[in-house]
Amino acid sequence: MSWKTKALAATKGSQFGAVLSSAFNKKIKAPCFTSKAIITSDGYVQANFVDKIGVARNSAFVGSATDLVRNTRGLADYLKLAAEDRKELFAVITDWIALDYSGRGLGLGA
Repeated sequence: MSWKTKALAATKGSQFGAVLSSAFNKKIKAPCFTSKAIITSDGYVQANFVDKIGVARNSAFVGSATDLVRNTRGLADYLKLAAEDRKELFAVITDWIALDYSGRGLGLGA
């Protein structure tokens, strides 16, 4: 089983699982994120979202960029990812951010 499959299984049904599905370009049924995200000037992450009854929400609140980093690192640790896989996970999450108005970035490092 690939690390991506393990990551999706470990986070299935959670908000972070929806983030990973979007970042991996994997279609899931609602609720789900439907776009890349932005980081606002004050450090919060937003992305387009479809809720469980199918209502679309533009620029829905995802959480803080700090929480996104913490969750990503926590998942990498939980899955005991090899350095190369960890780097790939961090790159996928970083790439999910289309725009960063904070100017701080995620700062994900291995």
